[in-house]
Amino acid sequence: MCDSDNPYLAPIARSSTFSGVPSLRGTVSCLLWYALAGGIWFGRSQMVPIYEDFDVRLPLVTRFVIHPLSPLVLAIIGCGFLMVTTMARTQKYHRRIQIISIVATIGLAAVAAFGFFLPLVVMIESLN
Repeated sequence: MCDSDNPYLAPIARSSTFSGVPSLRGTVSCLLWYALAGGIWFGRSQMVPIYEDFDVRLPLVTRFVIHPLSPLVLAIIGCGFLMVTTMARTQKYHRRIQIISIVATIGLAAVAAFGFFLPLVVMIESLN
């Protein structure tokens, strides 16, 4: 790589501060996806028997969250984000992908919590 300030150099010849390894933020975003997958797997094992005992009609969000493959899909998405951030050429793109990954993880965690607790609220209201 060339450290010249020449604006006419080819993009490949320009210097880059990216080292090709995932940063701490990239690793944390991947671990968040794995933690979300583990939380959904654990929550599924705890909540499905309750839903079956009370014969609760499950909304679409809950059926998606308690589907047996949803934790696996989330783990694969986490691996995908880690690979994309590792292969990113520029720091700007690298940071954007990591921030998108973290925001998407937090958003899906909120949807999963909503999906787990919505049937419980409906069940509690039906007991009155």
